Amino acid sequence: MTPRIKEPVSEADLSWFSSELLNQVQNRPNKYQLTGLGPLFNLLHPALIKCRYTFEHSSEDLTFRSNSSAWHLVSYKNQQEAEASVKGVKSYQGHPWQVYRFLEGNTLEAIIHFDQIGSVHLSKSELVQNLFGSFQLHHHALPIWLDYALSTELWGPSGKWTRFHGRLHTLFDNYGLLIEQDFPGYYPLKKEAQWLSNYGFQGNLTQTNYDLILTWDFPLSGLVELEKVVSRGP
Repeated sequence: MTPRIKEPVSEADLSWFSSELLNQVQNRPNKYQLTGLGPLFNLLHPALIKCRYTFEHSSEDLTFRSNSSAWHLVSYKNQQEAEASVKGVKSYQGHPWQVYRFLEGNTLEAIIHFDQIGSVHLSKSELVQNLFGSFQLHHHALPIWLDYALSTELWGPSGKWTRFHGRLHTLFDNYGLLIEQDFPGYYPLKKEAQWLSNYGFQGNLTQTNYDLILTWDFPLSGLVELEKVVSRGP
């Protein structure tokens, strides 16, 4: 089954939706926070905005799903709730590079923590749903988010993260900045690369590395600017 989401049709709905999108863009930080310690994204995916709006105004127009693509799933409100309910299953934080490792690992079962959206238990086998009371927002939002986060639109041969990684790996490798294995969305650079923060790319400084951990909404314009900054040097 696929989610049935009521599209905004009234002028009030359209005005609200446009205002939400504009507000996100206007309030986006000037610097790229790529420390891996903050939100997984600053711009909420439009499908999630629609889901939240529909849930708040006409929740009967949302259809509950317990699957996304080839995965069965159980949704949890947060990491604490998921960890209390599911034991002995490998877990991942919901950064793009962690999702890449999950997909490449060919695992049959895992938990992924998607921060403000919630946490999800995925399995190739059917899972038991223990639902108490009415559905909450995360029950509807997580399947919708997974449709995107696990999609070929992002991870296929021409997907966003596949293309971005090809360019960023080449960039950092050519300038001798990589010091460990990188993954799509994760780049462990030499400590000296912390000069990138002067140009708006705030990474995570450790004793040995300057790590750039990309958020889901890291844009093509950010990639192009990063390429220019690295090529110019400090």
